[in-house]
Amino acid sequence: MKKKILYIIGNLYSGGVESVSANILRNISKENFEIDLAVNSVDKSGVFYENLKENVAKIHIYGINRDYRTIILSSWKIWNIMKKNNYDVVHSNLDFLNSIILMLAYFAKIKKRISNSHRSISENERKIFTKKLKYYVRCLLRPFIMVFATDRWAVSQMAGEWLYGRKGKFTVIINGIYTEQYKYDHNLYMQKREEFNFCDKLIILNVGSFEITKNHKFLFDIFERISQLIAESRLILVGDGPMKEELMNYAIQKGINEKIDFLGLRNDVADIMLVSDVFIAPSISEGFGLAILEAQAAGLPCFISDSVPDIANVANTVKISLSKSPETWANIVFDKIKHFKRKDESKIIKQAGFDVIDLVKKIEKEYLL
Repeated sequence: MKKKILYIIGNLYSGGVESVSANILRNISKENFEIDLAVNSVDKSGVFYENLKENVAKIHIYGINRDYRTIILSSWKIWNIMKKNNYDVVHSNLDFLNSIILMLAYFAKIKKRISNSHRSISENERKIFTKKLKYYVRCLLRPFIMVFATDRWAVSQMAGEWLYGRKGKFTVIINGIYTEQYKYDHNLYMQKREEFNFCDKLIILNVGSFEITKNHKFLFDIFERISQLIAESRLILVGDGPMKEELMNYAIQKGINEKIDFLGLRNDVADIMLVSDVFIAPSISEGFGLAILEAQAAGLPCFISDSVPDIANVANTVKISLSKSPETWANIVFDKIKHFKRKDESKIIKQAGFDVIDLVKKIEKEYLL
């Protein structure tokens, strides 16, 4: 008999949670598990929707958003979903809101209740958020997770300590990618570069949702200096999010908007990484850094902040402190790429245990316990 799973995520942006969730749900055994997906909202034209629709039994809309006044109504929706469908497992990926989800699951008599942490908070982010009341409210929710979760997972040590506390017990279950998709091939690189009309340009890439923790404005400052060192350079951005308009205006203010491409949500990220030359991620915080791992598998030199967990640093990464100036970042990038020779790193990433197939096998075993 199949085990029934309720898998819960937030909004379908182009973030790591959505990407790894799509990978998991695509590959999990349909013979052993029946998966329902619960999401805040669904954009039927979005990149993830078609994939998710094909790989789950049902998609439920529960409607939690950033306005906390809706939590009562959304909780009622989730409660009804749980009571009507007799789930064996609830797997919640909502960070501190896991407390509410798993408390409801407990009273719905669902035996296995998984809390999964995908975020972290660095010292850099703490300076931004500690004065906000919402941060303290979220911290008050932590004890409820510790009480009502039967299983506490995190994608990295940093992510686990952020959600469960430094003394909290949890299991690190790392994210996974399709390593074969990112295999570097020089002939294909040259062919695709012509298709994208990138032949004579230095292509700098960033993949991530447009929110404050991804630090895009600082990235623009870095790119401004790089473009002064290398005239034929372009910055490619894959993603979407609440800060998009603000970032576009910032690029115009700096006079670099004609050298920046906002590509939106894409289903060809592997191809875009293939035709790129450099990956830069000056994130204020990262729970794991899935896109950074994909960039490494694609053989790109990756320049990342000191807020990125070490677990995702396998090949070709250079860590730079966010206390350093944009000029320093640009000079480090310039010096590194002058002598960099790109090669296939996908096997190294797979051998390090980051292939999505291995991840799914681990999750299936945990669901069956």
